[in-house]
Amino acid sequence: MGYAPFVPRYGFEDAYPQTYVEVSPSGPWYTEEQPAVYWQQEMAAAQRREAAEVRLLESELHAARTSPLAAWLRGPVTCIEHEVVRRRYAAKVNQNFRGKETKSVAADASSLPLTVGFESPVLVQDMTAAERQRDEEGLVDGEGEGCSQSFADILGPSCVIKRVDKDQKVIGHADPNEMQQELVARAATQKRLGACAEHVHHLPRKEKLQWALDLKDKANECYTQSRFEEAARLYNDCLVALDFDGKEDETAEVVAKLQLPVCTNLAACLIEMAKYEECAGLTPPFESGTLGNMFLDPALDLNFTGIWWMDGNPLIWEQLVSFAGAQGMAPYPTTVYNPSSLAGHWTWSDNFFGRGIMMFYAFTEVAEATHDFFFTNKTYADIDATSDLVFGDGTFPMSKINEDEWDRVNSYVLRRIVYGDGTPHPVFWPKFLDWYKSTFPGLGIAVMSSNNDCIRRCQYVAPCMVCQPLCGVA
Repeated sequence: MGYAPFVPRYGFEDAYPQTYVEVSPSGPWYTEEQPAVYWQQEMAAAQRREAAEVRLLESELHAARTSPLAAWLRGPVTCIEHEVVRRRYAAKVNQNFRGKETKSVAADASSLPLTVGFESPVLVQDMTAAERQRDEEGLVDGEGEGCSQSFADILGPSCVIKRVDKDQKVIGHADPNEMQQELVARAATQKRLGACAEHVHHLPRKEKLQWALDLKDKANECYTQSRFEEAARLYNDCLVALDFDGKEDETAEVVAKLQLPVCTNLAACLIEMAKYEECAGLTPPFESGTLGNMFLDPALDLNFTGIWWMDGNPLIWEQLVSFAGAQGMAPYPTTVYNPSSLAGHWTWSDNFFGRGIMMFYAFTEVAEATHDFFFTNKTYADIDATSDLVFGDGTFPMSKINEDEWDRVNSYVLRRIVYGDGTPHPVFWPKFLDWYKSTFPGLGIAVMSSNNDCIRRCQYVAPCMVCQPLCGVA
C-alpha cells in the first residue's frame, strides 16, 4: 500500500534495465509569456495550422497508398481520403465567402458522405480530373503555404512550454519541436479513429462486427510477419466497432469474438515492441530522470538524467536514487532541490532492515521533502543530510569524477547505471546487478508507492480497508 516490492517481471538480467525506461507523462500543454498578437496574426496562424493539417493528411495518405498494405487497407486509407477532400471542399467554400471565384459547392462541407471500409472513396463531383490527380499525389498548388514554419517559429523565442498533469501541476519542460511532434501524432491518430468510428456508427450490428473481424484478420497477418507497429494500429482500429448495447447473447459474442482476442493481441504487440508500461497500463515503479521531468537550468551544465547507484554506501539497504523533478537555476552558487522522498525516487532492499528504514522515513519525513544539493560550481556540491535525526544538520561533500560518477567523499561513489533514454550503462549496470544479487540473494527492491503521507504511516498500524477510507486516494 505504501511501498511495493519491485521484482522484474521478465527476468532480472534482461528486463530490469528496461523497467527503467524514459517516461514522459502525457498531459495538456500550455504556454507562458507568449507575446500578444493582433487578430490578423491569429487568423494567419490558424490558416497555417489548417494548411499544415492538410499536408499531414496528404503525406499519411501517400504513405498508406504506397505501403504493402494498400491492397486491403481501404478502411484507414479512405478515412484519410475523405478528410483531405472535406478540407479542400471547405477551402472552396471559404474562398467563395471571401468573394473569390469558385465553383458551385454546398455550404456545409461537413455533410459530405463518409465512405470507409473496403469500398472506393467518394470524391467531390465538382473537382476536376486534374485536381483529383493532384489529390492522389498530395501536391495541390497553393496548399501548405507557410507549412515550412515550425512551432518554434510560430511561438517565438520568448514562449515557454511546460507539460502539466490533469490537475495543471507542472511536471516537466518541453521544447516546441517535441510539442509539435506529439500533437501532430495525436491529431493523426484521433482523425483516423474518429473517421472510422463515424463510419461504423450507423452500420447494423452484424456488419459492424464483420468489419472489425476482417480488420483483425489483417492485423493478425501483420503480427505473424513481425510488423508489430502496423498490427497494433489496426487492432486499435478494430476497437472502435465494440458495441455492448445489444442483448446479453449479442454482447457476449462481441466480447468473445472481438474484445478479448483484439485486446490480447494488442498487448502482445506492445510487449514485442518493449512497451511494457503501456501494456500494463502503468508507469514504472521507479521514475528515471529525463530532460523532460527535470528542471535544471541548462546554464548549470549538470546532467543527472537516468538512475544512480550509491556504490559503497555504508547503509547497504539503500541503493538507487533518481533526480526526476530536481530543480535548480543559474548562476552558481546555487541550490538544486531533489524531491527524492516522492514515490519511486529512492530504493531499499525488500527485507526487514530495508522496510524498517522505510517505516522510519514514513513517520519522520513527508513525501514533498527535498534532498538539497548546494553547488559551488558544476563540479562540487555540499549535500544536506536526508534525515537530521540521524545525521544531524551538517552537510556532506560531493565532487565530480566524470559524467557518470560523483565522489561522495569518504562514503561512496554515485554512479549512473541507467541513462536517461533507458539504456543500461555498459559497465556500472552489470556491476550493480552482481553486487545486489550477491548482497541480497533472492530479494527484490522496494520503493515508496504513494505520496500520501497518511497512507505511508497508516499502513503500519492498520489494514488497507481502514487506511484507504481514512486517508483518501493513495
